[in-house]
Amino acid sequence: MLGNSLLLEGVEFPGLSRDLRPEIEARRFVVDNTSYLDWYYGIRSLLRRGARPGCRRTGAQSASTGRYPPAAETTWRATCTTPAT
Repeated sequence: MLGNSLLLEGVEFPGLSRDLRPEIEARRFVVDNTSYLDWYYGIRSLLRRGARPGCRRTGAQSASTGRYPPAAETTWRATCTTPAT
């Protein structure tokens, strides 16, 4: 799992990891002090280098996307694929 400080502070990762086993081996990688563009180009680079996550969930508050005036809502988008067997 790749995320910002919310993944570190807002997710009880040991329990989540335990619940996902044995089908999924969850790993956590946290990058703090980032903005929308950091994530946009970072994830784009990972995908270009061959990363193929089975599930992606992205979310952004409008304040972090540069819209003005910023709104309080968060927009989420989820994309999941089932690995071929």
